[in-house]
Amino acid sequence: MALIICEANAQFQQRVEPETMPVKRQPCPNAIVTCMDPWINVETAGIRPFNAKGEIQSQVRTIGTLGGMGDSRSLAVGIHLAGFKTVAVIMYTDCGCALAHQKIDTIIENMKKSLPAIEWEAVKRLSGESLPENLIEWLHAFQDPHQAVQEEVAAITRSPFTPESLAVQGRVYDLASGRLD
Repeated sequence: MALIICEANAQFQQRVEPETMPVKRQPCPNAIVTCMDPWINVETAGIRPFNAKGEIQSQVRTIGTLGGMGDSRSLAVGIHLAGFKTVAVIMYTDCGCALAHQKIDTIIENMKKSLPAIEWEAVKRLSGESLPENLIEWLHAFQDPHQAVQEEVAAITRSPFTPESLAVQGRVYDLASGRLD
């Protein structure tokens, strides 16, 4: 993997123009919170972060997290330093968080097998008595992305660091059609 990254960077450096590289921070009024999974194509929301020369084309910051859940630290800095005025939460159909909800027993068994005993005990302490249910909650695993996006928009809106002026919306990306609902 390291070699691939180095080769890709060398190719990138060959095609970009250093004077066009984004080295000066600018306020950014818009952000999307979406899954870290490569399934999400942000072009579906009109976002093309960079052109071939490496120049910024978008005034939208992208925050990639597990399941498209808002990361409090990223949002707090984005709102109060980068100047976010709007945040769109984009989740998608067939998300790994939905699969994690379905396969929580598999996750638990794999943890038992791969973690040292002391680490497994720490996971159990973190989860408490009801391991599967509490692990699902800790992972923010969900069954329905439409319901999950509504809950995430509500959670961001009621967060103590979120000003009333922040516009928060949610969308679900359909993998099969490329449609945003």
